[in-house]
Amino acid sequence: MPQARWADKRSALYDLEALACYELGLMHKACEFAKEATERSPEDSRLSHNYALIRARLP
Repeated sequence: MPQARWADKRSALYDLEALACYELGLMHKACEFAKEATERSPEDSRLSHNYALIRARLP
């Protein structure tokens, strides 16, 4: 991400953390990270979509 701004890199880190937690079955943590990623890059529809999918999996 050489041209990425700091906010883009931060949202990418939260996105990766959300994905890792999701794969580990830690849905509440995954949701927290996905929410943070979405808030940092609200224009990224993929992040919003992932956040919605994770929220739907919460008990």
